[in-house]
Amino acid sequence: MVTVLAAIALQQYHQYRAASFDARAMHDVGNAAVAQEAHYANAHTHVDFDVTGPAVLAVPGLVVSDTITLHSVAGDERYTITSKSSLGSGKLFTYDSETDTARGD
Repeated sequence: MVTVLAAIALQQYHQYRAASFDARAMHDVGNAAVAQEAHYANAHTHVDFDVTGPAVLAVPGLVVSDTITLHSVAGDERYTITSKSSLGSGKLFTYDSETDTARGD
């Protein structure tokens, strides 16, 4: 009986832990979008980047959390950013500047 309860509790713990890493990945997507807009306001251009944290990028004020991989593809007036945690559930979070939407798949 105790073993069954411990197994259930351990499974829940792993799910909660993965969800917290997913939240970190989604948070970093939002921070990267803000950093892209701040950079655009100063330099009139968006930037491409591909980085795995922990890291600090030249894009103003962007700190990438540990376990997070961020990828940004910039065009003339538009950019997309994707993020994923190596310890998360496997969800990929995406921000599209053209539609101003973020989603997790």
